[in-house]
Amino acid sequence: KGFFYGSIASVFWGFHPVVMRYLVLEDVHPTGIAATRLIIASAVVFVILAVGSFIKKKPAIGNFPFQPYFWIAVICLALNFFLFHMSLKYTIASNAILLEAFSPIVIFVLALHFTPWRLKHIMRDPKLISRFLMVVMAGSI
Repeated sequence: KGFFYGSIASVFWGFHPVVMRYLVLEDVHPTGIAATRLIIASAVVFVILAVGSFIKKKPAIGNFPFQPYFWIAVICLALNFFLFHMSLKYTIASNAILLEAFSPIVIFVLALHFTPWRLKHIMRDPKLISRFLMVVMAGSI
């Protein structure tokens, strides 16, 4: 079941840039597409959290520690999402999704630079850094 559902998710995940590119070429504004997708995703997450907290009889978000990095990540992900949709106006879908697929590599390099204390077990061994980078690249491919 897991491979079947994973395959279906991969098809939809890989197919969405083509649909978004078609919508952009049909004069649907990319910002509208991105905003609509974020609103729908937020509504789905809200419903899931509400149902989960109703079933468990306790608040779902109450104990989550919102640190400053959390808000930076939220802003950067939203910005990434909007810029991805804007890029579909200027390039073909395969180029846009290729850049999007390699974003974990950029995140890893930035994490090594900005939060080395969180990755100190990786930083001790240069071979481990290159192996980890290769795994992230393989996953992106």
